[in-house]
Amino acid sequence: MPPSGFNKKAINGLLEFVKGNYEITLKKYGKLNLSEKAQLASAIIDIENNINNTLIELKLELPEYAIKGLTNFIIENYADLIKEIQEGKKNEGYAMQAEINDISEYLIKFTIHEKK
Repeated sequence: MPPSGFNKKAINGLLEFVKGNYEITLKKYGKLNLSEKAQLASAIIDIENNINNTLIELKLELPEYAIKGLTNFIIENYADLIKEIQEGKKNEGYAMQAEINDISEYLIKFTIHEKK
């Protein structure tokens, strides 16, 4: 059984967060004349700054490792996608949209089977 709180709704929330970040990145950087890898790399810097600054400004009194954990969750997804583009597993120019589509499909099918 997953740890308390690691239910379908919680995990879906993290996946929706990643999906939303990809959508914003496409919208923000898609207008620039950059490769998709460059868009993702630029977004990593912005995401790190934005998440840290936003959570600090909200004064949520979160420990630094918690803020870094959320930041790493997004950054690692982006870094993995850059790697997949470099390895030819995802097509340059279509990788983020493919991820958005994959996440959407996964969310529909995802279940957690708990022990009774």
